[in-house]
Amino acid sequence: MTEGKSPQERTGEQARAPEAGRGKGAGRRQTRESREAVLEVLQAMIQASPQAIISLDPQGQVRLWNPAAERLFGWRQAEVLGRLLPTIPEAGEEREEFAAMLARILEGESFTDLEVRRRKKDGSLMDVSLSAAPLRDPRGKIIGSMGMLSDITARKAVEEALGQALEISQKRQAEIAALLRAARAVLESSDFFGIARVIFDSCKDLIGASSGYVALLSRDGTENEVLFLEAGGRPCTVDPSLPMPIRGLREQAYLTGRVVYDNDFANQGQWTRFLPPGHVTLDNVLFAPLVIGGQTLGLLGLANKAGGFSENDARLAAGFGELAAIALLNHRITEERERLIRELETERARLEAVLQQMPAGLVIAEAPSGRLVLANRQVEEIFRQPVKQFTSIEELSYFQIFHDDGRPYAPEEYPLARSLTHGEVIIDQDLDFLRGDGTRGTMRASTAPIRDREGQIIAAVATFHDVTEEKLREAKIHRLNEELRQRIAEVSERTVQLEAANQELEAFSYSVSHDLRAPLRAIGGFSRMLLEERPHQLDAEGQRLLNVIRANTRLMDELIDDLLTFSRLGRKELRKGVVNLAHLALGVFNDLKPDSTERACQLTVNHGTPPAYGDPALLKQVIINLLGNAVKFTRSRETAFIEVGGWTAAEETIYYVKDNGVGFDDKHVGKIFGVFQRLHRSAEFEGSGVGLAIVQRVIQRHGGRVWGTGKVGQGATFYFALPRQED
Repeated sequence: MTEGKSPQERTGEQARAPEAGRGKGAGRRQTRESREAVLEVLQAMIQASPQAIISLDPQGQVRLWNPAAERLFGWRQAEVLGRLLPTIPEAGEEREEFAAMLARILEGESFTDLEVRRRKKDGSLMDVSLSAAPLRDPRGKIIGSMGMLSDITARKAVEEALGQALEISQKRQAEIAALLRAARAVLESSDFFGIARVIFDSCKDLIGASSGYVALLSRDGTENEVLFLEAGGRPCTVDPSLPMPIRGLREQAYLTGRVVYDNDFANQGQWTRFLPPGHVTLDNVLFAPLVIGGQTLGLLGLANKAGGFSENDARLAAGFGELAAIALLNHRITEERERLIRELETERARLEAVLQQMPAGLVIAEAPSGRLVLANRQVEEIFRQPVKQFTSIEELSYFQIFHDDGRPYAPEEYPLARSLTHGEVIIDQDLDFLRGDGTRGTMRASTAPIRDREGQIIAAVATFHDVTEEKLREAKIHRLNEELRQRIAEVSERTVQLEAANQELEAFSYSVSHDLRAPLRAIGGFSRMLLEERPHQLDAEGQRLLNVIRANTRLMDELIDDLLTFSRLGRKELRKGVVNLAHLALGVFNDLKPDSTERACQLTVNHGTPPAYGDPALLKQVIINLLGNAVKFTRSRETAFIEVGGWTAAEETIYYVKDNGVGFDDKHVGKIFGVFQRLHRSAEFEGSGVGLAIVQRVIQRHGGRVWGTGKVGQGATFYFALPRQED
């Protein structure tokens, strides 16, 4: 081959040719001519080649430098022939690498499309593609090297741009993959802790940080409550469960709602002074807020990234922070929804329990179909048959109800159907119905439509209860009222008779007070005159008998007074007011108590005695009579103890007067409140026997009651109860 050979090589070959074929005259000439033609063609191709073609001798000196090489490197052929290759510095690392490559070529090695950098005449460097091979003589001896070079600067620029684009694309793919992984966790789970961990790990690994945490704002808004903390292999003895005060750079993130970072955190004393002892060492930090509705509710914190954080890191962290905020919002919405569901289930169970326990029957039907939604137990009890799960208004006829004339209701006439179809509200309509056991009864029903927010009827509710017994009672009451009206007429007639009797009693009272008193006064007066004016005419027996006459006239006078008082009590108009019974008892006792020289008599009035509500004058008469009896019947005691007190009950106020007198046998308690009833002889204790009857009449006039207890020789206690004053 003669391709790539220098003219000198070709000349040598031509000089050796006659030695090989000297006897072949014409053939040698033809061969020479042929070779020369080939050489001319090769020379033309080299000169016209768009690629730089360079040939070097074994010493690295230029032997061939075509026009394309001139254009590529800037040196003209004359400037480089016979000189060392100018595209390689004469000394240094590049020259050594070139010398090593040339040596390998001279040893027979070839290179194809090597990408190398070569210097141009203006001193700039460019990227070229080099293919080189050893150059041999006709005997195969390596006599140099031949290389072809082309400018690949544009291609390298494109490749570099493509590489950068690929790197950016891969980064974006990694970012998208990490965001998708975090987003998938948000969508597929409601466990905020687990989601936050996935989001944190994805963000940390993508950005290249080694440490960090996720924390939420405390309820009072003053501290970070850490969910988890990643120290990244660095020593950290801080308890992550302890809350972190919101201050320093964290505070800026909370206040602004934006990502903040500091790549010189370790040297920022204004921040590091807030770190507690044992905190992981921080070279740089980044805080991404979790913002919901304009309010920062937590932080995603990253730290210790080699080379520091960038704006792109801040952008990515903001995206992960938004995902964490969405997860937190979903978590809280889920918690709130679950709480509401639990509350609704509780309320539903409570409502169902209430509806089932209602004393009235309850039916809810869906509109417009009439499908049964709910029927409580009372429905079965009222109708005495199981409730059919009807699905239409027509099936309402399962419950048989009737008009007053006995005609059965048509399904569309049922009150529930009217509420379902027309929105009627029906209150307390009495309906005759047929029970499952064949008996008839009467129910009282109310129905109303249930509407949605737009006012559309979505259901209707009916409540009803069995009023059969009530109707029977009403009929009975009606009969009783008729009887009562008849009896009232009779009573009215008797009232006229009583009024006439009262008038006669009034006349009798007047007669007693005037007609009977005159003879009594005459008997008493003449008896007193005999004793005072003619005592010497009477012996002892006569004087004794006159004294007996006088005593009985006085007793008769007292009896007349008591009878008049007793009869007037039934006609006296009550003038009620608040009466201080404790004060009243003390005043009455001061008037009634015996002389201290005769015997000791003590009265105790309890401080808690409540005031009474009644006629002051009549209640005073009650106290006079009860205290008078207590003083009288304690006469035989060396020291009389009398006690007055009272208490308030639910609907009445109860009072008592207690003494330590002679008492009485409880078996006679039914007699002591009768007129002229006495349990002791008049010789022992004076009195008319009307006092307790007056007490009973007064208390009964007030709507109260009176009773007594006692034991012979141990005293007695008399009680009376008065209705409490209405508020």
